[in-house]
Amino acid sequence: MKETDNNTLLRGRATSVCGMHAVPDLLRGDAAPNASSDGVPDISSFLKGKTLLISGATGFLAKVLVEKILHEQPEVQRVYLLIQPTTSNTAEERLEQLMEAAVFNRLRDTHGDSYRAFMQSKLSAVSGTIAKDGLGLLSDVAQALQNEVDVVVHSAATTTFDESFDVAVNVNTLGATRVLSFAQQCRRCQLMVHVSTAYVNGLRIGPISERPFKLGDCIAQELRGDAAPSLDVNKMIRLAATLKDNPKAGGDDEAKMIGLRQAKKHGWQDTYVFTKAMGEMLVGEQRGSLPVAVVRPSIVESALREPVPGWIEGIRMVDPFLIAYGRGQMQGFVANKHTVCDVIPVDTVVNTILGVMPAQAGKDDMKIFQVGTSTTSPLTFGRMCDITSETFARAPMLDRNKAPIEVDPLLVLPNQLAFVWEHW
Repeated sequence: MKETDNNTLLRGRATSVCGMHAVPDLLRGDAAPNASSDGVPDISSFLKGKTLLISGATGFLAKVLVEKILHEQPEVQRVYLLIQPTTSNTAEERLEQLMEAAVFNRLRDTHGDSYRAFMQSKLSAVSGTIAKDGLGLLSDVAQALQNEVDVVVHSAATTTFDESFDVAVNVNTLGATRVLSFAQQCRRCQLMVHVSTAYVNGLRIGPISERPFKLGDCIAQELRGDAAPSLDVNKMIRLAATLKDNPKAGGDDEAKMIGLRQAKKHGWQDTYVFTKAMGEMLVGEQRGSLPVAVVRPSIVESALREPVPGWIEGIRMVDPFLIAYGRGQMQGFVANKHTVCDVIPVDTVVNTILGVMPAQAGKDDMKIFQVGTSTTSPLTFGRMCDITSETFARAPMLDRNKAPIEVDPLLVLPNQLAFVWEHW
């Protein structure tokens, strides 16, 4: 998304209603014991006795979600985690590895010696994948889940910006419809929460409203009118299938370039957000009467408060750049210093996912919740550079000899020529 001077601006209820304030207040019990002021059950009461199915369970966001659920409502009935087995580990073995993760340290402290028994009583691995019809589930497993599940959370995705088009369509676009189809077969299902991204709004300019896509919506046409090509989602799916059926036609590089070309042609900046947008379109088109909440976070980064302040796993979106600067390998980057870098803490996104559950469950519609900071707590690139410079001056990284690495203040450079000059 961009505005004049490329300023990112997300206008949405999620930043104020389902962001850092309202949702955590409900989880802390600041609302009435069993309902909020508008009659919606509080989150903890809603989760009690519920059975959930979560895809993408081994990912950064879903781990924090699982931890939060078990911490806030230990009386949740069960959480099924859709886990794709690898060549070396079964789904059950991957769950055992997951339970060893540091993200669950708060639960270890709470349950002590009974931690593993508690986790095993609440978490179950389901061997499957969103990349296959029927989620790749055995028929008896699918039937059991369809008799138990109350809420489905779809968090799995491939987030590679230039993913091969066939892979991205299969996972991000068709994967969403496969999860939706399964949720529709769950007899007790009250809601599907679809985790998307704020950047499905592509190259839209100005304030972005929280409205669902309609099938065939084309951002290029919004910007350029009839001069831009229309978007035929089914045609894109057929194109991806052709690439999948003919993997040697042009190779992986060609499949990646096809995705990028189609995305930019239709008004999106990369394959990831384009295929996620098409996934949203198909979910809206095919949901029938199933209630759906689409959560669109901006750039998801480390935790604000939970499970502990600053918690993160792996190297996230902004991190490679920060590490390069801290090592003295990068002096600056090209940007407008007044442009907003919309970064959202992972626990705020998790609180939003939990907050929309009681609010949207049982309602025959599809609602969008954009989760960003650019309107309530904007962080400009200039301010980010100041904070980064101050941080590494106070706590520098160490070189191989354990000596502090001194770095100059981080620069926001006006153009590519200035970048080359600074790094020559």
